[in-house]
Amino acid sequence: MLSRSHEEKFEIYNDALLHASQCAEMAQCTSKRCHKVRASIDHFVRCYGPRRTVSPIESCDACVKIWGLLCYHAKSCSTPIEGHCIVSQCDYLRGKIAQKEKMDCMELDDAREKLKRRSKNEWPTERRIAQIEADRIQALQLIAEIRAAKARSQLPNA
Repeated sequence: MLSRSHEEKFEIYNDALLHASQCAEMAQCTSKRCHKVRASIDHFVRCYGPRRTVSPIESCDACVKIWGLLCYHAKSCSTPIEGHCIVSQCDYLRGKIAQKEKMDCMELDDAREKLKRRSKNEWPTERRIAQIEADRIQALQLIAEIRAAKARSQLPNA
């Protein structure tokens, strides 16, 4: 979970990302964030694009930062999943997020099903408690018998 200040920074840069993705003025735009975000996206495309199959994204700090912003945008994007978002990589990331959520749901359903099957084969709690109590009584009876036998063996023969 992001801290409030990190969340606010991501919101500010997400707005800049949206602006930069649709800005028609490019060279004439007066927004410093627009230029910064556009330069970061251009760097990402030039840097990570060619090496994505041979090295991890983490090998470039600038790529990691813009990738984090792109992921943040994709998670909060209001474009329908079947629609097209103007932000670079958003459609791809939203597809991956939806795919992961679907897999997580399937894994959760599988785990629930296994738990149901397992609980059907196990003793109910009341039965386990009753068995433990019966075992405890039997153990106490054995202890009493052992003590009685020991006491009898220590009596003088009369």
